[in-house]
Amino acid sequence: MRAALALCCLFLACPALAADPVMERVNKTQVLRCGWVSHFPSSTKNPDTDALEGYVVDLMEEAGRRMGLAVDWAHETNWPLVAADLQAGKCDVACATFWSNPLAARHMLATRPFLYQPLFFVVRAGDTRLDAGLAAANDPAFTVAVLEGDAPQDVLRVSYPRARVHALPPSAEFDQLFQEVASGKADATLAAAPETGPFLKSHPGVLKIVAARPVRVYANALQLPQGAVDLKNALDVTLREMEMDGTTAAILARYAQGPHDYRLPAKPYHAE
Repeated sequence: MRAALALCCLFLACPALAADPVMERVNKTQVLRCGWVSHFPSSTKNPDTDALEGYVVDLMEEAGRRMGLAVDWAHETNWPLVAADLQAGKCDVACATFWSNPLAARHMLATRPFLYQPLFFVVRAGDTRLDAGLAAANDPAFTVAVLEGDAPQDVLRVSYPRARVHALPPSAEFDQLFQEVASGKADATLAAAPETGPFLKSHPGVLKIVAARPVRVYANALQLPQGAVDLKNALDVTLREMEMDGTTAAILARYAQGPHDYRLPAKPYHAE
């Protein structure tokens, strides 16, 4: 009895846990504001209808339906601005295929991964140096084009420290990385298969993906402002349900271009 009374007094003496202001606003308005990045095939505008299309768009619309929320896609952002836009309150969640990484985790909360994305070297079509193994990239004579501050730059630092880094500004488009390789300014870049596909299609025979083995596999997660723990929990529960009932797999299958696009999270059990 005394122990119970002491615990009661302790809880009464403790200040109330701070509420998540983002979740409070979402619950009040019944609207989830998505910040989106124009990036094929996750979220792009249809030039004929001006409507947003892509697997992240479909994923979030279904998540909003299950949570009883309307999804507002009013804010377009870009990769270097995601963290600042979230903290400034311009959106509630970054609805994009953001690679979870330690640097981003200092500034944003991440949901549970909704897919895993392999990262590959992309080289000129006639370049065979990596055919026998990726270790050949760890050479000062091998130049890799990356975006300054992007996750692939850290991949090189950790796994290929001797490779020469050719860094472009963070605001550069992914196509520019491929152009750097095609023109010979770099020997390779690091990219996922979906973002490489459009360039390979429009420039046949110029570049190739070294697909025998991925350089790294990244968890793709939605990003939230620091402190938005209640909204993170709500999205985690929703994403888990969509993963377990096959909805996420069905959405991704509609946009898949090839076998190296993504990997689904492993289920915690298999039903008999």
